[in-house]
Amino acid sequence: MFFFGFYFDDPKVDRLFDLARVVLEPQFARKSHVTLRGPYKKKPDSSSRWLSENVGTVVISKPRNFFSENQNTVFLRTEIMGIGDYWYKPDYPEGVPHLSLYDGKDRKFAWQILEVLRAYPWGFSLPTTDLKIIDSKQLVETHFLRNFDRFEASLSEIEAQKYSMEDLKGMPIGQRVFLFDRICTRIHEITG
Repeated sequence: MFFFGFYFDDPKVDRLFDLARVVLEPQFARKSHVTLRGPYKKKPDSSSRWLSENVGTVVISKPRNFFSENQNTVFLRTEIMGIGDYWYKPDYPEGVPHLSLYDGKDRKFAWQILEVLRAYPWGFSLPTTDLKIIDSKQLVETHFLRNFDRFEASLSEIEAQKYSMEDLKGMPIGQRVFLFDRICTRIHEITG
């Protein structure tokens, strides 16, 4: 599946959101983003008019969740001016633009992530990139490992200890929550 969405045009914060996703769900990888259009079964054409669109600055607002029998998604809502000009999600026509941070199987872990997010005063603005074509989640081995040095550097800023991808995959939930909290602190130091 493919979507149109955007990334954040603030390299430090964008990298920290990417790091959060890797820490929280290290077996899968997808760059932090907000989807606005899709899903599409076929990859959209590179000449699509949507690829030249930019929603401008967005506000990262309240932490929320989508919990159902088979879904444990924790996200930060994004406030986007003029969202109606961009939004097209047939499955969720009245949906909520958001930055997913966790979309996994563990409900207890998802609640812990949500509690960490609720401890922080969200509501800051970030610039965005032009819309991009966003692929579905992929196994980390096939996608993100080529960027792992970026994550190692980010982790070193948060915690002096070095971690490998194998360390992250085998890390206990409590340590993941601790690192995620440190990442949120750093995001707020940068945006505050």
